[in-house]
Amino acid sequence: MLPSIDPPQGKMKPESKYSLVEQVETPCGNLLVTGGSEEYSAEYPPKIATFYYLGELNDEMKPIYSQGNGRSFTIRGNVYHIFGKTIWKDAKGEVVGEAANSLALVSDPEVNPIANVAMPISRGMVPFLPLTKNEEELEKGHNHKVVLEMPGGFCKPEPDAIGGYIWFQKYIQTRSTEGIVETAFQGVSLAIAVRNRHTEEVRAERIMHDELLFTDSEPAFGSFCSVLESYYFYVWGKLGEDIYLARVEKYEPQNRSAYEFWDGYNFTQDISTAVPVFSGYSSGTIMRSNIFGHLYNWMFIGGTESNMPVVTIGVAHDIQGPYIMHSLIKPEHVHPMLRQVHSVYAHHWAYTERDGQLLITWNESKTGNIIGTKLQFSMCKLSALPR
Repeated sequence: MLPSIDPPQGKMKPESKYSLVEQVETPCGNLLVTGGSEEYSAEYPPKIATFYYLGELNDEMKPIYSQGNGRSFTIRGNVYHIFGKTIWKDAKGEVVGEAANSLALVSDPEVNPIANVAMPISRGMVPFLPLTKNEEELEKGHNHKVVLEMPGGFCKPEPDAIGGYIWFQKYIQTRSTEGIVETAFQGVSLAIAVRNRHTEEVRAERIMHDELLFTDSEPAFGSFCSVLESYYFYVWGKLGEDIYLARVEKYEPQNRSAYEFWDGYNFTQDISTAVPVFSGYSSGTIMRSNIFGHLYNWMFIGGTESNMPVVTIGVAHDIQGPYIMHSLIKPEHVHPMLRQVHSVYAHHWAYTERDGQLLITWNESKTGNIIGTKLQFSMCKLSALPR
């Protein structure tokens, strides 16, 4: 059994100094007055000064090839990547092992955050998130396959915790007698993942067994993105083209009745009142950031099905938005072979925010290769601003 994630003994993280906002009525209309000053700030609207291509992850992982996802997380200074379908090829290029999902340690992220990924090689290719006994029995008939995906990433209840939670999507693929495969989305469930203090290996375990937290008719909360903020996990989920937001106290994520849903004004326990916070994005990362100054505490980096643009950036004062979206990387900014992408994610740990740098990865749709790019935002000169 995996160890439990116990509540912390220390103090809660203090509130951001940039959180004070006041609306003031004037003869010319209402003004939004904010408190705070900048030590650094990127230009707004966002402008990329330099675009660095860091390479392809599969170049570093051979003979292991990942095909999908690429989200990362940190535990006590170690960096890990979550992947989707992962295969092992021999010297002849033939597939000799396969896992539905996998996890890899970045052995030296300071050298190159997209390189030096240590993937354990095993003919068994044991998945990071395993199936339950009932799911294994379902697959024995050879007509069904259970697929578990983790596009929402990994979320810790405290920054220094050695474990956390994963909201994952469950699909069942069915093969007909004619060989046609149909995929049916089942819903979202919850897993726990904890690092071994001695081996640095991270193991995942299903904590709800076969039970679903959210069904296929509800937004897939937690599987688009998940974030810790103060006492809550904030979890985003898709339903059709729309993305919805919910929150839950950080030590009750498996308790469905504890979830509250954003209705456009407040968080309520009535899921039927939930409204989309944004629409049309196939993947993305929401994270706290002051890179654009104290007016914007939250940033979104993501992609669309149409790849127009390849990468979008959004900013908001509050976690629920509204997010002001801008094109960040347009198709003409990248090579024609790299314009059809999916699984667009930002990795906040890789570079220093005050330098205006950000790591973004995406998957090439045709090859499945994970591409790494380092963005350098144009920075403001703040010498005249108050300190």
